[in-house]
Amino acid sequence: MSTVQLAVVDTSETALAIIDASETALALSAPSETSIVFAVPGVQGPAGIAASALTVSGTSYSLSSINNNRLALFTASSGITTTVPSGLTDGFSCLLVQATASGQVTISGASGVTVRSALSSTKTAYQWAVASIIKIGAEEYLLSGEVTA
Repeated sequence: MSTVQLAVVDTSETALAIIDASETALALSAPSETSIVFAVPGVQGPAGIAASALTVSGTSYSLSSINNNRLALFTASSGITTTVPSGLTDGFSCLLVQATASGQVTISGASGVTVRSALSSTKTAYQWAVASIIKIGAEEYLLSGEVTA
């Protein structure tokens, strides 16, 4: 099996990332302060969300423009309340991931914000559950994925 290695460098020839590609795998590595982002050109919403994760360790969190087209990784060991505020831009989308077994993420809208979901689901279902929140109208959002009531 052959392996190809590609180094991504800046103008001072400092390595920014290393890409190792073989017949069966693609591995990326970068210094800790470097964000590796994957995007699918021409795709908007959860399918084209950047792979750079924003880690959230607290038990209360309000989404903001920094979350748009990103992944929020929730690491608290107890329940987490996440609020969808008013004023997020049209096309806003974010993936929410419950990274711990007992840190269920509850999603609710701030005053004047409506969060819609199937079966009135408002929480992530289990560890490593992935939920998406997508703006679908004026202060109206769709919550979908591995969610429960």
